[in-house]
Amino acid sequence: HPFSPPPRPTRSRRSFNMANTACTALVLCVALAFVAVCRGDNIGPLDRVLLEGAVATHNARCLDGSPPAYYFRKGVGADASKFVLFFEGGGWCFPAMGAPFGDSCVGRSTLHSGSSKTYPPQIPNSGEGSAGLLSGNSSRTAWADWSIVYIKYCDGSSFTGLAKDPVTINGTQLYFRGRANIDAVIDDLLANKDLGQATDILVSGCSAGGMACYLHCDYVAERLPHANTRCICDAGVFLDVPTVAHEQIMEERWMSIVRLMNPQLPKRCVASMSNASLCLFSQYALTYTKTPTFVINSAYNFFAWERLTTVEDYSPPAAWASCVNRSFTPTYTKCTAAQTEVIQSFRDTFVQAVHVATDPKTPHGAFIVSCPNHHCQTSSAWVTTVVNGTALNDAAAQWYFDNKIVKLVDEPYPHNPTC
Repeated sequence: HPFSPPPRPTRSRRSFNMANTACTALVLCVALAFVAVCRGDNIGPLDRVLLEGAVATHNARCLDGSPPAYYFRKGVGADASKFVLFFEGGGWCFPAMGAPFGDSCVGRSTLHSGSSKTYPPQIPNSGEGSAGLLSGNSSRTAWADWSIVYIKYCDGSSFTGLAKDPVTINGTQLYFRGRANIDAVIDDLLANKDLGQATDILVSGCSAGGMACYLHCDYVAERLPHANTRCICDAGVFLDVPTVAHEQIMEERWMSIVRLMNPQLPKRCVASMSNASLCLFSQYALTYTKTPTFVINSAYNFFAWERLTTVEDYSPPAAWASCVNRSFTPTYTKCTAAQTEVIQSFRDTFVQAVHVATDPKTPHGAFIVSCPNHHCQTSSAWVTTVVNGTALNDAAAQWYFDNKIVKLVDEPYPHNPTC
């Protein structure tokens, strides 16, 4: 559906509103000692909404069968009718492969990334996006006064799974119901948080949540046709590339999710791809995404995990030990010329994979940075990273609120001094 951007928040408008309410704010500050009110920013904690009834109504569950949940902070004034739906990240579980990235599904089911049993009633404004997009601080984010929905991630498949029945692995019963969790969250927001009156919706997320942002962007827009919806997806592109040893490890990882979890993938992608299962890769989902989407990513993000690791071993190969450290970040100064060429070719492959976002004819936007260690830039890097003279927070706001064409692609590393 056509997108009409909402009015762009300005510091002058906020200052005017704050001046008019200074006396009230002062009284509230004294009475409540509530720092957020004193500062005029929406920086308070988020309250848990545990969807216990959704276990029966939606068969919505975390891996261990516990109910899904989200955290909520109501917006301020007219912006209370505008919502950010943010998918939490946290890796995946690959059930056919023992215990790789983020633990196996069995191990994950005992953690907060697979169970809601230990979710606290309230969380401070911390975690993914908290220093940037979700900060509620008007000096850092143009979405400061919006209502925030922080959707907890507990299914291990970027919210895609919809297996009808539980699966028993090593004696443990597991539920793969990520898509049902999304439906449960949306339905609760419609029933209890005035989402049905929302004028504008921003879908976002980071890492595995950024991947969820791509995979469910059109779906959320279709479920909420009354609102203007756009998506800003952070660090969610994980490429369909072979390793340097010519093994298709990324496809093996993703296809294990397909085989066991019955992932629900973007309809337009599924209808267009000869191998619909590949739509689990963000690069293919994005190619067929209709809803305007803004890509935030490092062109080198997770290079080593995608091109150097194996199913059994997450350590860089011995020949790469000096070039890539244990956190998968290239050191460059200790790389051979041949290794540097491999790394730079990965960057070129990445830029090509998201070409639909940089194509001037599409409604999408892009902020592709060449900082190799920048992951989840909607948080701390939100105001510090600059590409072609534009900071990330400004680039995202210009694309969203001003409807500007923003398609920024950084020069190859180490060109950018803000890394």
